[in-house]
Formats: sequence, C-alpha cells, structure tokens
Amino acid sequence: MPNIKNKAEGMTCFVCETSITDTLFMIHSQVHLPLCLACKETNQEKDKVKELLEGLAEDLGIGCI
Repeated sequence: MPNIKNKAEGMTCFVCETSITDTLFMIHSQVHLPLCLACKETNQEKDKVKELLEGLAEDLGIGCI
C-alpha cells in the first residue's frame, strides 16, 4: 500500500528535484524520501533509487570482530 500524504509544504521530489506543489505525493518506501506522483514508477525513479542505495555502502567496512 503506497504511503500517500496530503501536505507537501517545502518538500522537493528526490527524483526531479522540483518543489512538490500538488496536494498529493508519496514517501518512497525504500529510501523514505518525498516523491511526486509524476515521477512514480518511471525509469528515472528506478535509476535514482539504485544510485542512492549504492551510495549507502561506500566507505563502510564490514568484518568480523
């Protein structure tokens, strides 16, 4: 179930980086950032999510203690 919100005061879409002025927008379930409905389920959205998630593991050292 999508997490659609009603108030978008001062928020920008993490994909197109434009100010969200519509009354409806959603919070992306993987990256927890605001997403305008125009960018929902587009290739640009998928690319941006992939880019953000790949960046999380940079400079992270994983090992056993």
